[in-house]
Amino acid sequence: MRIIAVANVLDALTSNAEVWPKTEALGTINNDAGKHYDPTMQAILH
Repeated sequence: MRIIAVANVLDALTSNAEVWPKTEALGTINNDAGKHYDPTMQAILH
């Protein structure tokens, strides 16, 4: 379930009407690793 949480955020940030560039979305996820997301799961996306 932890990887799904990170994948859902990435999907939401990059497929919304106001699309974020993938690098910016990943940067946001990186900043929140350890706070909102498991850092191990975040690392898998890179």
